Amino acid sequence: SKESAVGRFAVQCASDGGVIDHDNFTWLTYSQVSITASQIARGILSRGLSPGDFIAICGTNSFEYALLDFACALAGVRGFGVHTTLLPHEVKYELELTGASAVFCSSNSLPVIQEASRGNSTIKFIALLVNQCLPLGQTPSTVIALPSLLVSTGQLPDPAKLPMDGSDGLFTLLFTSGSTDLPKAVYVSASSFFSDVTANPCFIE
Repeated sequence: SKESAVGRFAVQCASDGGVIDHDNFTWLTYSQVSITASQIARGILSRGLSPGDFIAICGTNSFEYALLDFACALAGVRGFGVHTTLLPHEVKYELELTGASAVFCSSNSLPVIQEASRGNSTIKFIALLVNQCLPLGQTPSTVIALPSLLVSTGQLPDPAKLPMDGSDGLFTLLFTSGSTDLPKAVYVSASSFFSDVTANPCFIE
């Protein structure tokens, strides 16, 4: 169940006994990951997003990508991946289909994201992944860096009241690569997601 999956992770955070390997050099405890994800979640909500909103994430695999997934769950927003090979018109289609309220991306994906979001009135901000920031002075004023989202105080939503709590309620969308036509969205329910996580202890421990 969702409670057992989240509960087991909470136990790890409370004990602070486990560690997570980051970039093969830095070892982070579960509580450090939990604290940082909570700060990002508060920052997301402080910028006008609400539980149930969609956030697009576009970039190569990185530790920050995993942090954003945790942060989205804590904030009650729905993060979905945008394939890095998509063209601007394909990204535009995904952003408009979901009504995405924000985008997190790597610096090499930023030009495509900016073109795709031009004229989009629902996107409140674009944020760069922390380890892929543009050189000083080259970051557009409409783009923020992930560290600026960290907020230490503020109330996070009650998990029991989040839109994703329903057994068949929408948790996120998975998009196809769009190799044959515009990307197709696959509905992922909360029950199917947490059943998969619970069935694989390595995701939690």
